[in-house]
Amino acid sequence: MIQNIKQSAKLIFTVCTANRMGMAVALAQSALKYNPDYQLIVFIPDYIQGRINKADFPNFTIISIEDIQLGNDAGFVNALKNPNKLCNSMKSWVGLYLVKNYKPPVLIYLDTDMLVFDSFTVVENVLKEYPIVLTPALINAYEVEHPDEHAPNGVILAEYFTIITGNYNAGFWAVNPSNLIAEKFLYWWKERTVRFGDLHATIYDQNWLNFVPIYFKNSVKLLEDWGYNVAVHNFHERIITEENGSFFVNKVPLVCMHFSGYNYEQSHQYNNFHNDFAKFHNECTYKILSLYKEQLDKGAYAQYAKLPFLYYAINPIKESFSKKLFKSILNKLNSFFKKMGYTITIVANPKLEKKDTKKNK
Repeated sequence: MIQNIKQSAKLIFTVCTANRMGMAVALAQSALKYNPDYQLIVFIPDYIQGRINKADFPNFTIISIEDIQLGNDAGFVNALKNPNKLCNSMKSWVGLYLVKNYKPPVLIYLDTDMLVFDSFTVVENVLKEYPIVLTPALINAYEVEHPDEHAPNGVILAEYFTIITGNYNAGFWAVNPSNLIAEKFLYWWKERTVRFGDLHATIYDQNWLNFVPIYFKNSVKLLEDWGYNVAVHNFHERIITEENGSFFVNKVPLVCMHFSGYNYEQSHQYNNFHNDFAKFHNECTYKILSLYKEQLDKGAYAQYAKLPFLYYAINPIKESFSKKLFKSILNKLNSFFKKMGYTITIVANPKLEKKDTKKNK
């Protein structure tokens, strides 16, 4: 048990590597500014070893891999091989850990590359009725709002990447742990993201969420609030304005902005797809982008960005369970197709590759 975490307190948490601590600081400061009745936790799935002084951050709690026991999941975590995969796969694990040990009435997850601009009142009210809240990556079809127009290439690109990465953005989700369904959801998700987190087709954690409205029907709310999980890929459906120092999205308060893919060295743009959505940028989107850079500088982003990732240097990488299962399935397929006159082999990705698509005669 981590002493600094209060029992039955409303919790916000994020998961990041040590080199993204500057982002975590910016997120924490903004989230607590508008939600002071929450406790915020930064989980770092790595060994800190004195590289970050926790006492420098009295407003929130930092937990590292040294502070917890992974138990039966240690072998799976050690096989994920990649810091990004590890962080994404550990969201559900940490969420389940916090629910079981600290019984929060509300648990909200935020990706580290976010800023908060308002309170989470809307989500809290929704959680009184639904134990699970997810946010769709996109809400409206472009042609519905713009009849007789061809959708710009950026819109099609956004939809295409949503097909690949999943309908629901795992950068923001919330649960009401007082309902047992919330814990069941987190356990289900954890079993997939930790055990199979290295399968790229699942985008580590996000594509699994496609099942949630089906598996947990009547228990999940798809939050179609314009102000949540705003990001460059959905600017085409969300007009950002400013009134009296506050930002609004389609006339509702901006709650959280997601800077997914942000590159500190190219701080003039949101990410590599910035120009594909140039038509939808305005004075406010650029003002928010500048504000984010300012907050990262205050959080000493450049200083922390130099910190190396230590976990896999200390814990030898093992072949993952999912890769073993994948190979087992392929071996069975190889045997079957060999009898049929076909050959399937594993390539480095790994992907399935047919060496000979014609039946041998």
